[in-house]
Amino acid sequence: MQLKNLTFFKRQSHLLMDEPQIVVLTNGISFNAAFSKKIIQSGYKHCKLATDAKDNDYGTANNLFIFLTNEDIGAGGTILPLTHPQKTQACVRYFVACKELVDRVPRFAAMRKSSTRSERRLLVKQVQEDVYVAVIEPNCENECFNYKDLPKKGGVYKYTEGGVVVEIGSTNNLKMRASQHVKDGMKFDTIQFSLIDNANERYKVERKHMEAYEAKYGKKPKYNKNLPPKTKGGLRLI
Repeated sequence: MQLKNLTFFKRQSHLLMDEPQIVVLTNGISFNAAFSKKIIQSGYKHCKLATDAKDNDYGTANNLFIFLTNEDIGAGGTILPLTHPQKTQACVRYFVACKELVDRVPRFAAMRKSSTRSERRLLVKQVQEDVYVAVIEPNCENECFNYKDLPKKGGVYKYTEGGVVVEIGSTNNLKMRASQHVKDGMKFDTIQFSLIDNANERYKVERKHMEAYEAKYGKKPKYNKNLPPKTKGGLRLI
């Protein structure tokens, strides 16, 4: 028997676990073992957190920046201690208490509601010796109960009925799309959505949500027929 051209099984839940990551929790942010190890090796004890929110509107935040530092914790409140509540002989996992930030950033607030740890996890990339960044991806963080209250803007949406997702899609006009679906007889009681201007970005986020749903439930939502294509070709306008 020749042991060649074999494909080895790899558990999906452990993919990229050797890469630096953070997990959004109810009262702060947890660092995985790989990220914590990097921090220990660099000798930093504290950090500062920042977002790229425009005009203090945390709904526009797309990135979280983590500045590692050994500055003293002062009265200003920007220097945060790195604690390690999950310390074992095998590894250390740092934690930053920042409930106010999690509350203010809608995408974080939406993430922490998930009972699935992988849905609350963000990859972290090093951009300078002491600076890391995590992309806060759109996750349908906004919620609306009447389609007439939706903005006439582009975005990605999830329709739910009784807490169950029945449709995932993208459009350049959320209000117009929902209005048409109601006329077509589609049943839903809640619209979760993210505002995204760029059409290519909408398509990418829509496909990611669809793939995540199929991976979790083994099927598409009730009203979805096909996965959106990987490219922009044939993008729907409304």
